Amino acid sequence: MKLSVIIPVYNVEHTLDRCVESVLGQDVSDMEVILVDDGSTDSCGQMCDDWAERDRRVSVIHQQNLGLSAARNTGLDVAVGEYITFVDSDDYLMPETYPGLIDMMDGNQDMDMVEFGMMHENDRRLPVELHDCVYRSAREYWLGTMGWNHAYACNKIFRAGLFAESRFTAGRLFEDVLLLPDLLHRVGSVATSGRVGYVYCDSPGGISSVVSVASLSQLLRAELHALVSMRTMPWQRNALNLYRAICCRVYDIVRVGVLGIKL
Repeated sequence: MKLSVIIPVYNVEHTLDRCVESVLGQDVSDMEVILVDDGSTDSCGQMCDDWAERDRRVSVIHQQNLGLSAARNTGLDVAVGEYITFVDSDDYLMPETYPGLIDMMDGNQDMDMVEFGMMHENDRRLPVELHDCVYRSAREYWLGTMGWNHAYACNKIFRAGLFAESRFTAGRLFEDVLLLPDLLHRVGSVATSGRVGYVYCDSPGGISSVVSVASLSQLLRAELHALVSMRTMPWQRNALNLYRAICCRVYDIVRVGVLGIKL
């Protein structure tokens, strides 16, 4: 199996079909799509089963509601692809996103991760804009692209071996920021592509839309973990950006928690 696509699903009956169609529409025949129904209370469970009946590439796991990280980990536990990627079920892919990136990794056995551009459907936030480039080390990638600013799992394809001893931290927000530095410690080279392939869609009430002292604190801890894990020093190229972000996070916590200002 060439590619495993893991899609956690929770109460997204209005966007699930769009997401799955965009993944199955990629020109990758040797692919499995793992739908992890994370205890949905709407029609998503049945929709997942319907997709599995319609397309042999789709498999479904139903579990009690454990959260996004746990659902991704469930998918990782059963994935058999040489490469692994993730898609959130309220988002979708642009056509022809995966094939060229897979060819790139097939042609370089030292390349353990490739990242591609991301856009926001409503254009209210800056997209992830990248250039075609190959970085010969994780540190070169981390500093050169300011990787902490786009430490998402969904706009990357990973060589499956990176997850042999790593999983997302269940029950934590900003789990991508926590995990990426650990994966980077095991990569050979990293490639970035200027192709914009992932479309992020704002979900009202979604976990990333809730601004509270608790969520800000978890983001702060994740950023501190990234700083320490990647040994990011302020005098290194672009590294002050991460230090400024951490300072801003502390300021936001004070504004929300002490001054009662809504962000």
